[in-house]
Amino acid sequence: MAERLIIRLKDDGPVEWLVLDDHDNRVGAIQTGDLDSLTPQSAGRRVIVFVPGLHVTLLHAHLPSQNAQKIAQALPYALEERLAEDIDQLHFAAGPAESGGRREVAVVRRAMMDAWLARLAEAGLRADILLPDTLLLPFAAGEWQVAAESGAMLVRTGALAGFESDTALAETVVTLKLEQTAEAERPDTIAIHAADPDDPEVAALATACAAAGTEVPGIDPLPGGTALALAGAGLSTTTGFNLLQGDYRPRRDWEQRWRRWRLAATLAAAWLIVAAAWQGVGYYRMDQQEARLNKAIATQFRRALPGTHRMVNPRAQLESRLRALRAAAGNGPHNGLLAMLGALGEGIGDQSRLTTLSWHDNVLELQVTTPNVQTLGELRNKLAKKTGLNVQIESANAQGNSVDGRLRIGGTS
Repeated sequence: MAERLIIRLKDDGPVEWLVLDDHDNRVGAIQTGDLDSLTPQSAGRRVIVFVPGLHVTLLHAHLPSQNAQKIAQALPYALEERLAEDIDQLHFAAGPAESGGRREVAVVRRAMMDAWLARLAEAGLRADILLPDTLLLPFAAGEWQVAAESGAMLVRTGALAGFESDTALAETVVTLKLEQTAEAERPDTIAIHAADPDDPEVAALATACAAAGTEVPGIDPLPGGTALALAGAGLSTTTGFNLLQGDYRPRRDWEQRWRRWRLAATLAAAWLIVAAAWQGVGYYRMDQQEARLNKAIATQFRRALPGTHRMVNPRAQLESRLRALRAAAGNGPHNGLLAMLGALGEGIGDQSRLTTLSWHDNVLELQVTTPNVQTLGELRNKLAKKTGLNVQIESANAQGNSVDGRLRIGGTS
């Protein structure tokens, strides 16, 4: 294994980087500077880039298929009900298969992927692996890892799972996540690394975790105040995972092989053209029949789903719409959208403000602005009590003197 150049991109400011040898030992110190200065250091090294985890949502899906193409087609529809955004604007990256067909999945806006790769390209760099920086932290079964940086908190909850939030919200967000985690999956311990071990907010986090029944061995200093200092120990648990999948798959190896085999491929292509000429008429007829069939399928698809402009998998799309219609037809006035909206109107209160609302597949997604995280937690509990449904806090981020939160009512956790 060659040396690896580990780069951590941030939304603003300089980048951080370090070099690891083939035994995950650091070569030199962590450095900070402009991305342009890294081009010479990337020569002969595998480039692993960590991007802000705040923009990457880590979920899981159950997909029994082992076919990469089928998985890529099915992922958007398997997770559609858990996402408030248009799936056509999102990129999905699946991790290796686990028991029962479960796969960890990363979801990120295509616009963010394009921006990160363009930024690297402008500096003359090409990433071999792209990962969210929540996976910088080490991982061990039965343990969560927390890195409290200056103003930001990274939490790794699984081999390919975690989230990022503000340090000021650490106590409440981690406590809520512990409450929402099934008993069998809750960690035995939570290891905390902090840029400032004496920070009162970090101490409050440790106290809250201990009160929730989770052991906190102590608060360890975070070298250099950055989670990049923990890189290396966690890289082995990310094997087989990469945001660069599908349209974003690296082309470097293929391009090198193509140069070596271009002459042979050209000769093979010429032979295929000659062979195809003998059966040209038959293939032409078959192509015409297939074209007419595809046209007929497209016509019927547009008639059945007039509001859908993109036809990807007609059968899956039609079956998904049929299930939605059946579910809508079977819902009574106290179990459907109207009941949820009624409970929302009673529970929202004067201190909170609803900013965005999305309804699909019997799941209500909403964005709310509350004075603080405690109010957001109270709103979640009140809605769960009034609707009798599963209410999840998907995210909570401080915005000035308020907190923007995203809640999901209904569906499965």
